[in-house]
Amino acid sequence: MLEYGVHDFGEEPEQEPRFACAGLEVELLHWWQKLAATLKEHLGDSISNDQAFAAAMLMYSPYGTTGPRWPNINKGYGIGRGKFAHEMLNEVRSVLEEILADEEAGSRAKDEVRDQVRSRLFEHARPIWPQIKGMRYKGDQALLDMLSLACHYLEADIDKQKLESGNFRAIRIALSLRVVFESYTYLPVTAGDDFKQNPTSVFGFCLKGIYETCEINAGFRHYGEKAKDANPNHVSLVEIRKILSEYNGIVRSNPEIQSFTVTL
Repeated sequence: MLEYGVHDFGEEPEQEPRFACAGLEVELLHWWQKLAATLKEHLGDSISNDQAFAAAMLMYSPYGTTGPRWPNINKGYGIGRGKFAHEMLNEVRSVLEEILADEEAGSRAKDEVRDQVRSRLFEHARPIWPQIKGMRYKGDQALLDMLSLACHYLEADIDKQKLESGNFRAIRIALSLRVVFESYTYLPVTAGDDFKQNPTSVFGFCLKGIYETCEINAGFRHYGEKAKDANPNHVSLVEIRKILSEYNGIVRSNPEIQSFTVTL
């Protein structure tokens, strides 16, 4: 598992990075800060700033943990979009590999194809990296690296979605919130609502707020109940507990992340 979205394109001493990747990481840090603030709003001193940030990382990760943010999928859950995006990116990855292998790759015809490759990357990888359109192009090899990385994350997302029925991101976040409550608080994991369909528990308020922040159109009660009723040894819960422990270590040891937690 990659640490909070670090993108490794190999070592290139004394050279400018082929892509300006920092913007992707900063975008994620701001998302995590928003989610951590939502948790702190409802949990207060029951959870520390570091714990809230680690929980936010757990509940919003486009790198195969909770999946890409597919917009406008209505009642779809994303796996179809993921498969289509993977097919489109794999196709242009093959084209780019041919360009790299061709000694005449600098011709005008190849430049036009290269533009199409970049366009498809930006279109189909934005749910993983919302700021990808602002990245600076630094050559064909960097473009191939990005295509390969995007395909890797999409493959992981497709595999994970096969493990859950229904809205994958909604249930993964609900399961993650259950782990957060059980790990850090003594509050019950319940997701009831009143006659106006408003939450009647702290867990419900948290889940509803996280769905709104992540722009997920899902019922907090339905997925909250699924998370509550899940077997403690459910494969996803076991995995989530392990990931949360890893993220706690990352938050405590990373000065850049610490600069985001102090403002919560």
